Amino acid sequence: MRHMTGPASAAGTGDLTSNNPTAWSALTTVANVASRAISAVEVIEAHLARLAELNPRLNAVTRVNPNARAEASAVDRAVAAGR
Repeated sequence: MRHMTGPASAAGTGDLTSNNPTAWSALTTVANVASRAISAVEVIEAHLARLAELNPRLNAVTRVNPNARAEASAVDRAVAAGR
């Protein structure tokens, strides 16, 4: 995973000293995806990994969106196209 820098750090919207997108606010995550500091796919992969780590103990999530990776890829394509 890349070290994050960019507009979210300057705006004070999150702790970008952490390379862990699962600790970021939604605002920080959106700012970093929009600025291409991180891809939406990388964000989803981090969240899925964290879920795999914690959910066996917590049993808090019963269903994961099977299209999550495809939807993240679509977001990345839209960002690349300037939308």
